[in-house]
Amino acid sequence: MGKSSSILFIVVFALALHLERWRPTLAISATLIAFGLLLFTWRSSQFELHGLLLIELAAACTGLRWTISQIVMQGEEKQLRHPLDMVVHVQPWMFVAILPLLFLYEGNFVF
Repeated sequence: MGKSSSILFIVVFALALHLERWRPTLAISATLIAFGLLLFTWRSSQFELHGLLLIELAAACTGLRWTISQIVMQGEEKQLRHPLDMVVHVQPWMFVAILPLLFLYEGNFVF
């Protein structure tokens, strides 16, 4: 359920990179989403801080990726005309970025 917080990171990065203007309705929506996620995970039977931190890091990376994708797709150059073009260009770099974590956590199972 922590992965569902990626929408909150999208809002934060959109505000930070000036893709979205600050509005009270945006704050209310983000607060309601966060409160709903809190209620959904309240008194969870299993909790591991390390796992939560990894999930939130993944959610933050997702928010950053979507925000940067929007900047690139709406840029003035418009070299990428379709969202699938963006995926084709970004996917190899995403694979390279995740390799260190793969070897760190799954290293003995990979070989």
